[in-house]
Amino acid sequence: MLHDKTMELNTKDVSDFSDRQCYLLEHFVQVNLDFLLMRDG
Repeated sequence: MLHDKTMELNTKDVSDFSDRQCYLLEHFVQVNLDFLLMRDG
């Protein structure tokens, strides 16, 4: 039972981590695009 709970928790952590990584990556790309547009403009 304890093992199942641990697996569950790890899966949730991995999911949250992936969402956070995607969010940061999107934010990073957006900032770089804004920077390039400002520099070209």
